[in-house]
Amino acid sequence: MVRMRFDQCKLLPATVLAVVAALLPGWVVAEPVWVRNQGARLVIGQDSFTRQDPTASRAVLGAAQGVAYAGNRLFIADGNRLGAQPVNNRILIYNAVDTFITPPEVVPPQRGNCPACVGVPSVVLGQAGFQTTASSDLPEVPGLNNPSAVHSDGIRLVVADTNNNRVLLWQSIPTANGTPAQVVVGQPDFTSNMPGTSAATMRGPQGVWLDGGRLFVADTQNSRILIWNSIPTSNGQAPDIVVGQPDFDTRHQADLTQGQYDPDAQRLLDPVSVTVS
Repeated sequence: MVRMRFDQCKLLPATVLAVVAALLPGWVVAEPVWVRNQGARLVIGQDSFTRQDPTASRAVLGAAQGVAYAGNRLFIADGNRLGAQPVNNRILIYNAVDTFITPPEVVPPQRGNCPACVGVPSVVLGQAGFQTTASSDLPEVPGLNNPSAVHSDGIRLVVADTNNNRVLLWQSIPTANGTPAQVVVGQPDFTSNMPGTSAATMRGPQGVWLDGGRLFVADTQNSRILIWNSIPTSNGQAPDIVVGQPDFDTRHQADLTQGQYDPDAQRLLDPVSVTVS
């Protein structure tokens, strides 16, 4: 479930992130005034604000962790590393968001049991259709395994396929269900998923960002941020810069009880997201 404006009710387990409807382009409205415990205005992914339907369908979300908005599209990573259920192992793309989210000053059309429950996705990735949720089992079964982050610059799409220890890149926004990615980084090919600590491998990435022709990845279990100064065009392409570790081959001690982790300006510990503005 994705809520539009923050709800004064407690967040439900299947609700992880909110999208602010006022960010949609072309809307000329007064500066929003936010108040404590402000109620949500719209809900996506459930048929009411209090519903927690655990089934998978086109209209129903699982325990989603990642959300992005670009080019009048909403992208949702319907998976998570928080232990919340269900994990649907898919990316949902909602096209033409401005056709189902009304401007803040407009009352939604009063139809159906929940006029504030809006939107169904146009495209699903990682699954052949909207009714399946199985995780990939590489190399035999392609797909996604607990994707936890998604981002787009309005042209390309990037996904952190977390449990497959890789990041997938689509060079254009997919328009058909199950469209495969064109590029994978963190692995040498689309059938490998072994974790590693090197310039060519990843370990449970949970954050991705596209900005200014660059790719940023939070390589969570390697405790580092990876930066490509140009968008990767070949599988396994190595990043140009690492932040949070002294080099590409170093990570923190896996047993946290055996290492020293006093914070400083050079080292990171399990970063789960990255944002550039």
